[in-house]
Amino acid sequence: MGCGRYRIDLEPRAGEAKPGTMLVHIKMRGRAPAGCVSPDFDHPGERCGRISVALCDEPLRHSAGTCSAPICERHRTKIGPDRDLCPRHVSERLPLEDATT
Repeated sequence: MGCGRYRIDLEPRAGEAKPGTMLVHIKMRGRAPAGCVSPDFDHPGERCGRISVALCDEPLRHSAGTCSAPICERHRTKIGPDRDLCPRHVSERLPLEDATT
């Protein structure tokens, strides 16, 4: 049985401009997905913690693997079919893409 702590988005209450979030503990059959390790946009200094939907596919410079950081839908950047980047590697690629244009 897998379990984990995840951040979930809440619907905004009447009169609120944006929704809140809440940390919950979820038990699942089998292996639980990892929580997103990206910094949270709304809570500086905290990890996002939402359920991951992808792993970062950025190749590592000093090994044959990839970054493989778990990322949620909110933090993933799709760069191709079944290819995603975490926010850290998107920010590292931006200066390279700007220099080539």
